[in-house]
Amino acid sequence: SGIDLQGEDVLRFYTNRWEKYQFSSKVMNDFCSYINRHWVQREFNSGRKDVYDIYTMAMDTWQKVVFQPLHKQVTHACLDLIKSERNNEIINTRLISGVIQSYVALGFTEDATNNNQMTSPTLTIYKEFFEIQFLQDTEQFYRLEAATFLVHNSVTEYLKKVAQRLDEEVHRVQSYLHPSTLSSLIKKVEEVLIRDQLDVIYTEAKTLLRDERYQDLALLFKLVNRITNATNELKKIVENHIYEMGIHTI
Repeated sequence: SGIDLQGEDVLRFYTNRWEKYQFSSKVMNDFCSYINRHWVQREFNSGRKDVYDIYTMAMDTWQKVVFQPLHKQVTHACLDLIKSERNNEIINTRLISGVIQSYVALGFTEDATNNNQMTSPTLTIYKEFFEIQFLQDTEQFYRLEAATFLVHNSVTEYLKKVAQRLDEEVHRVQSYLHPSTLSSLIKKVEEVLIRDQLDVIYTEAKTLLRDERYQDLALLFKLVNRITNATNELKKIVENHIYEMGIHTI
């Protein structure tokens, strides 16, 4: 049943069985297409709420028999792998993408059961059982990294790290997460790594202006511009710098 498995073992167990089960479910659904199109649809249209097409029934069964008992340890194992990858370890991303594909596919059941739409996909299960915890873990990871990195490195190096992390998270979504996660993920990373460090970044901007390090300053502006209204303070810093240069010249 996989209930005693953890880590990559539970992911292999879940994804291997899911791939076989989903394939068989699609074959059976195609085989029963006549029943789906005629009898099931007629019963559904007549007002019956307990009738689904074959594929939706299969998803509902998987959700009750496999997903419900295992989803906590499966999601936890996925999040552990993602943390390892953020720490520069090589991971098997196919295990995660297999789980994500399953969570998204199971949304058929959720939508059919709650909204009486037989085959309309929804991301309810993916959002509730993966994305919420994933975003919380993301915030915790980067909050700790920001504090630690700034203790041992310059602010300019920190900004380069932020740019790198943003690129990595985009690639992460493209590689094995659902595309709908991208905007929430990037917003979360921007809040933790940029918005919450603005005071430090503004101070660095003054130093970069003074030392005429315009390439580093360009990166700083690019990152700060991701935060609403955050460039207003930068404009004041630049104006003050120009004013002071003028006074000094006179």
